[in-house]
Amino acid sequence: MELYTKESLKEVIEKSKDEFYMPKALFDHYKSLRLETKLAYVSILETMKNKAGYTTENTAYIKVDNPQIQINLAKLANKEVDQEKVNKYLKELEEVELINKVSTTKDLITELVKINVEKFNKKIDEKDILSIMTNEYIAEVARSGKIGDEVHGDKKANLEKALDTAYLAFEDGLYCIFINDEPTEKLDDSLNLKDGDILTLIRLTMLAGRMW
Repeated sequence: MELYTKESLKEVIEKSKDEFYMPKALFDHYKSLRLETKLAYVSILETMKNKAGYTTENTAYIKVDNPQIQINLAKLANKEVDQEKVNKYLKELEEVELINKVSTTKDLITELVKINVEKFNKKIDEKDILSIMTNEYIAEVARSGKIGDEVHGDKKANLEKALDTAYLAFEDGLYCIFINDEPTEKLDDSLNLKDGDILTLIRLTMLAGRMW
């Protein structure tokens, strides 16, 4: 199951209109999940259709304690549902990586790195020098004296290494993360992200110079 962006969520809204959207892959590929847990996923998606926030990478998200999840699930299951049951379903969805919960700075970094690694590797998969090297392109770059593929390298990023690098860089102070102008200082700092929160990443650069 893919992460939803503003564009893909818009497609879901257009397909389902005022009805619950039931992803075919959810029911075809996750046989081990009980029906209530699958309905919880549908409920989350329905809530996102109306109440989603978006990260700087354009990925949709909602708070896991959003009461609308419980309301939608009660309609789908046709029975009363409390938050304790919702939390149990969410845990099962997280175990099979259908949802990703962000409760600490480390969780946030993990999700951002995953998104960027996936984007980078997708570009490698889609790279096609024949589509780039058109006659117009060759004529244009020939004037500069160099003809080549503008997409350099074909080695995919390793997610595990990328995560280790991102964690270490944060701990070493090479970049800072602010939530609504409030800095997070440690990987295990708790986060309570809400709709409309502003996420800012600042990369710090060492300046070289001379003092007189």
